[in-house]
Order: sequence, then structure tokens, then C-alpha cells
Amino acid sequence: MKLSRFAMFATMFFPLLLSSCKMPLGIEAKKADGFGGDTAQKIHFEYNQYSANDNDDVWYTDDYFKNPSTEYNPHLSTLSMHMAKYSQNPGNPSSLDDKDWYENQCTRVSTFWTTIGFEDPMGNDDYHSRTAFDTIGVACAHRRIDDFEVIAVTVRSGGYFLEWENNVFLGDGSNSDYMHEGWYNAANKALTFLNDYIVHLGLKNKKVKLWMSGFSRGAATINLTAGILDNRFDSEGKQMIGRGENLVTLYHDDLFAYTFETPQGANINSKNVKHPKDAIYNNIFNIINPNDLVTKVAMGLRMGFTRYGIDKFTSTRFFDPSGYDDYLKTVKAFYKKTNPSDGWVADNLTIYNIPVARILLDFTSFSGFAIDIITQLIETGTVTMPDYFEEDKLKVHYDANIVMTIIIEEATFHIGDRDNYARSYQDSARTVMRALTTDASGMEKALELTELIAEVALCSVAYGVFGPLAKPLLSLFGIDTIPWEDLLPAIETLAAVFATYPNEVMGLIGSIGDMFDNHGTNVNLARVKAMDSLYVDDYNAEHSDDPVTLGSPRKTASFTRVTFRDFNDLGLYNKDEDWHCAISIDGHYFGSSDINTCDDGYAAAYYSYSDYEALQIWMPVTVNHHLNFTDYSKKPYHLTNAYSYYYRNNNEIVDNGIYYREPRTLYDDYEWWSSEQHRNELPAREDA
Repeated sequence: MKLSRFAMFATMFFPLLLSSCKMPLGIEAKKADGFGGDTAQKIHFEYNQYSANDNDDVWYTDDYFKNPSTEYNPHLSTLSMHMAKYSQNPGNPSSLDDKDWYENQCTRVSTFWTTIGFEDPMGNDDYHSRTAFDTIGVACAHRRIDDFEVIAVTVRSGGYFLEWENNVFLGDGSNSDYMHEGWYNAANKALTFLNDYIVHLGLKNKKVKLWMSGFSRGAATINLTAGILDNRFDSEGKQMIGRGENLVTLYHDDLFAYTFETPQGANINSKNVKHPKDAIYNNIFNIINPNDLVTKVAMGLRMGFTRYGIDKFTSTRFFDPSGYDDYLKTVKAFYKKTNPSDGWVADNLTIYNIPVARILLDFTSFSGFAIDIITQLIETGTVTMPDYFEEDKLKVHYDANIVMTIIIEEATFHIGDRDNYARSYQDSARTVMRALTTDASGMEKALELTELIAEVALCSVAYGVFGPLAKPLLSLFGIDTIPWEDLLPAIETLAAVFATYPNEVMGLIGSIGDMFDNHGTNVNLARVKAMDSLYVDDYNAEHSDDPVTLGSPRKTASFTRVTFRDFNDLGLYNKDEDWHCAISIDGHYFGSSDINTCDDGYAAAYYSYSDYEALQIWMPVTVNHHLNFTDYSKKPYHLTNAYSYYYRNNNEIVDNGIYYREPRTLYDDYEWWSSEQHRNELPAREDA
């Protein structure tokens, strides 16, 4: 993410116009689709204050709230993304003197609500105060429709600044029913304010519908808030919310929750709520870009974190190779329309071969490279690798999603379980987050997120190569901004990850600007618009000479990864396509293996280290495969064995497909699994 874009989380606008008209005026749509497309009106929304400008169109109709909330509505989804965007701070949270920004934080979303016909917008005390570790801005508004009241609920979803530290406050689970403790506390604050707002309105014995939305940290909070509410419905799908005499009726199918780029705050180990993927949460929709790092934390592996409800995934080239170019064209069109001065930021990623020998022999060269990277990030938000860093040609179709999955899982293996994170890493992680603010103790300036992560990663690389000498050596060259001692656990962990996946770590560093642009609010708003026929049809009416096509969310973005140690001859065949060979890797006794074939929608890699070789393949979970592979190592003491496996997709639960050993095969089928935690998680075989 470029420096100016990271600042957008904290630079939002003050309202120009408050409108209290009950029925919003706009241009009537002509798209009948069962989700309100035929009655929606286009309403122009402008908000110009501070250093930013809102100049956008939104589509609204009361009919959005007349269908059951369990039906995914692409139009309400886009409107919800706008609500989350406008909930962000309208000022500059880094200013210690400017009080105007935080006293008026919720005025921007209030303007949005009154523009579309909602009334009585109100924010909680945290929404009118300077942010802190444990604050969460919550705001509500309402609108009377027929015989029910719609209450809109959102939380501050950007520019929350000092709340960054709260994002890494997982806790050990004892105070949060195993949910993410920071977001669990925020969710309970949101529920408290919702009850306060119902009391403020004086609603009694009314039927209400809740419309909830959030982005990023706000999405995690809303996801837990809606999940907690879902567990309070009785056997008839009904509950009372409010306080005292001001109690109103809420039904399960009247809770509309849409979250965007949602971190994982729910937990499969919770005792007082149903499993996060239970059908009770079918009124919660999370719109996720698989290439967004934020959506992968907190970690699922060994810690059990996930999201409540139904995940809807935006397209990536890996998961939609045949249709991605058309989808990306549509996304770029909407991004350019609202961000005409910004170039498109891609989620491309390059994996580099790391010249470890040169780093070992020439620390001056490494330090100069590190300083150059940090300087580039500060000045431009992007990184250009030195000429002697060559692209790793033996990583085929690797994207941000794959690289982040590898790095996070490997890091989790070293971090351990949640208890160990809380004991040994949480304080360090909180220090990292404090380093993003000018209020950080002992910090002379705030670091940009990209700069901070790159600097920590580069220190970790140096630590992996030079050990304890890395700190004084780096200090000689001016790389000493981060609080080294506080971050040592993180540095040691990343050094261990670098030792296993050096090229992927350096690829992450080299592409970190683009990686974090995947989490940009306006980038993701464009992705959501690209899946909304109201916006696509309206755009094409104005651009008939160069129309765009409608995208759609994916039901799954899951893949299967298989890693083979000391095997380097492989063929993967697609049973559903007449045994078409999707991946073909030819091994050799000496030298690297050749990746001859790797179809779109698959990924393959060859690793060659001093002590072992490895093949790694990634494939869709929705396809039946047959896999042959051979122990064809260049090490003379290895035997040559042939193995054969079938992958059978479970069509009901696609994430649970596993490899089945062919009955005639007599060899151990655990060796291909990449690490100990994976072996332990293999499901039991009834017919083994």
C-alpha cells in the first residue's frame, strides 16, 4: 500500500449537507431481479471535508428489507459496503491537537444515513472521543417501513489508529468464550449501544429489523456481534432486544449482516455458542478477497479462529482463470470512476531467488539493499528488487493467497498454540501495533504499515543469516527504528520461516505495497460494485462503446495443498476431464526438476535445499484427482518407490476432501503431508 493510501484510513470527511427527507430522491432502476433492483433509486452522495472527497452513487429501496435476510442480496451488499466505508474517521487521528476530527467522527455516516432516508443518527461516546486501545465507535440510525422499524448499525471501520493494538489482543480465550478477546469486547460494546439506542427511540413492542455492516476491524466486530445475536434466538427464531420497558421483537430472518474483508474472530472452541459454520448463522455474509492478508488473521491452524456465517469470495486469477480478466476490467472501471487520479493497484506477486551466498559474503550489500527497500517504501510505497535477485521460475502460478498461506502456517507452527501466543507473542505484537502511532512510547515517529512489516521482515532475514550479530550490524547502517528487544520473538519466528521459505518471504517483502493495497477500502468497494447489476447496467448505459461484464461471488476459495519431501517426479490427473494431466513435474538425479505442465487454476513448486528436496502442488477442492509420484531423489541413499492416490471431493463439505490410498498400494501414505500438525489432523479412515 502506498503511503498516501494507508493514510486514507484516517483521513475522511466532514458533512456538507444533512437531509431528513423520508423518501430519497433518485433515478429509478429498471432491473427486476427479486432483490429490489426494479424499485431501487440512484442517489448521489457527496461529502467534502479535510483532505478527501466523496463523490459516489448509491442505490436504495425499502424493498431490500422485505426479503428474508438469509437470501444474499448483491444490492444490499454494495449499500452495506458504502455504510462501512462512510463509518471511517473523517479526520486525521494522528493529530494530537486537532479535536474537531474525533468530536465529529460519526457525522460522515450520519450524512449517508439521512441522505437515503434514515433518521436520528447517533454514535456512542467512543465515536466522539480520541481512539484508545479498548475503544470502538458504534453508530445507529433507523427508518420506519410499513409495520416494522429498520435499525442500521455500524462500527468505525477505518482510521481507528490507537485501536490497532487491540487487533492483536487475542487473549487466551478464558475471558471471551475463546473468541478473539479484543473484538469480543468490541462486539459487546456494540450490543450495549444498540440497546441504548432502542431505549433512546422509546420503542416498545415493535417489530424491528437490524441492518449491520463493517469493514476490516469493523467487520470482525460486526461478525461477532451478529454471531452472538444469532445464538440468542429461541426455537421459533425470535428474541427481544432493548432494555427495561423498551423491548422490541427481532426475528432471525430479519437480521441482515454484511461484512467486508473480515478477519477471523470467531473460534471453533467456543463453548457457549454454536459452531461458527452452523446453519444458524445463514443471515451473515462475509465478502472476502482471498489475496487480502487481513482476512487470514487471527490464525485458524492450531488456534481455531474462523468467521461466523457464509463467506462469499471475490474472484482471483488462481480461482477464476478463465473469467478473471473480464472481472478485473469491471473492477478497474469502477475504481477509476471514483478514484480518477489513482492508478490501479494489482495483487500480482513475484517470487525471487535469494542470493544467500552474496548476503553471507557481503553484509554491506545486504544492508544497502535493506536500506534501499525501506527508503522506497517510505517515498513511493513500492519496491524494486536489485538486479541480482532473479525470479524463481520453479514457482508456477503462486499468488498472494498462496504465499501468505505458506508464511502464516509456517509461522503458526513456530508460534505454537493460542496459550503460547498469549504468553510469548502477544505483548510483542501489541508493540508492533503501537509502532504504527505517534503515541507509541519511545517511538519518534509513526511507521507506515508497509514500512514496519518490511523492516521487521528484513531484520528477521538478517537474524536468520547472522544470528545475534544482526542487530549491531544493522544499526551500523541506520536500520534501527523498530524496538528490537520487544520484537525479538517475532523476529526469531520470521527468521525460522525465512529459513524454510526464503524466496516466499522475500517475495512478500518485494510486493508488500501491492499486497496491502488488496485491503484498500476503495479497491474492495470497486470489487463489490463489479458484482452488482445495478452498477454494471448503469455503467454500461453510459459506456455503451466499451461495456463491462457482471461478476459474481464465489462460493468457495478453498484449495488442497500437498507437499512431498524427497520426491521430485509427479503427475496429477483430473478424473473429471478424462484423466487430463493438470500438473507434470519431471525429476532428475542431479539438478532441479522441470515443471513441464501446470494448468491455470493449479499451482506447483519445486524446492531444492541442502538437506532435502520438495514438491508442492495446489489444486481445487471441487475436482476429483488421481496422483502418481515417485521417490526420485538425487540423494543416492534413497530408494525409488512409486505411489498412487485418489483425491475424492466431498461435494457437501468441500473443505474436507482428502486423499484416499488406493487399495493395492502398500506404502505409507503419511509421508507426503508437509508437517507434523498436518499429519495429526488427517481424518481417520474407516476402510483403511
